[in-house]
Order: sequence, then C-alpha cells, then structure tokens
Amino acid sequence: MGFIILSNNPNFGNFKYTYNSIINNYGNDSFITCVYSKNTKENIKLYKEFCKTNKSNNNIAEMLNVGINSSEKEWNLILFEGIWLKQNIDKKYILFLENEKDIIYPLIYEKNINNVCYKAYNNFWEINFNGLFINKNALKEVGLFENKENWQKNWASKAANLQYKFKSILGIKII
Repeated sequence: MGFIILSNNPNFGNFKYTYNSIINNYGNDSFITCVYSKNTKENIKLYKEFCKTNKSNNNIAEMLNVGINSSEKEWNLILFEGIWLKQNIDKKYILFLENEKDIIYPLIYEKNINNVCYKAYNNFWEINFNGLFINKNALKEVGLFENKENWQKNWASKAANLQYKFKSILGIKII
C-alpha cells in the first residue's frame, strides 16, 4: 500500500506530522509520495529529503492524478497533510476490499450541538478525499479526474459504468 500526502496549502510542519504518523505506524519501508501545489524552493528541498515529491496545479483533481500516477504501489491511501494517521487503517480497509474495482472512503457526517448525527456524506462526489483508498488502475481504466464542474459525479458515473463499486465505510477514523 502506498501513501499519497496532498499538500494543497503547503506547510512543512504539517507534512512532517503526517509523514511521521505513517513511518511510526507502518514502518520505514512505506512508500510515500507528496503532491504539492505551490511552495518555495527551500520548502521543496525539505519535502524531497523525506519522500518522492511532485508538483501539481492548485486543484484537487490534478493533485489526485499526479499522486496516484506517480505512486509505485497498486493500492494507495490519499491523505491531506496535517493529520495523524492511526495504525491498522489498512486492515480496516482490506476487510471491505473484494477486488481492484473497489473504491473505498470513510463516511463523513456532521453532528449538531447535541452530538447527534444529522447529515451523512456517503456519495463519492461529496467526500473531501481524505482517506480515499483507490487502485492505481482505476485512473488508467476510467480516465483522469478532470478539473471542471461536477467532475466527481462525472468520474463516478464513468467508473460505475465500468463496474467499479464505491464503498463508504462508517467507523474508519483516519485521524
């Protein structure tokens, strides 16, 4: 499994925090790549000391394309920098994995002031991509994510037509 750290508002401290969580919980031999959208040359040198680093446009679609395509691993977990990844997340994802056409992500929900869930986001086009678990071949078969209106719905529709399954999992806490 590969880890792709998205850095759309680059902050080396946040990157290092997420990087360390991966190393601490998954070992030094973990494949990690970072995709950043804008940064100074000094910060880029710092990022490159720790992992493979790629530049992208300042939009999530392009960052996902660059990160997934540059990964050396078949399966990849997408993370935004600044989160601490808990251990054994991979084991939770694998429980729901049937084949390479599965696209897995955490169910996101909002709670009211009384801590009661009132809104759940379980559609692919509603997620923020933090915790997305996807096979690299999905982009090859379905196509790249496109940065235009309704791109998440459009990509999900193409993927569903190719028999991809979208699985929103409750209880997978990334952070």
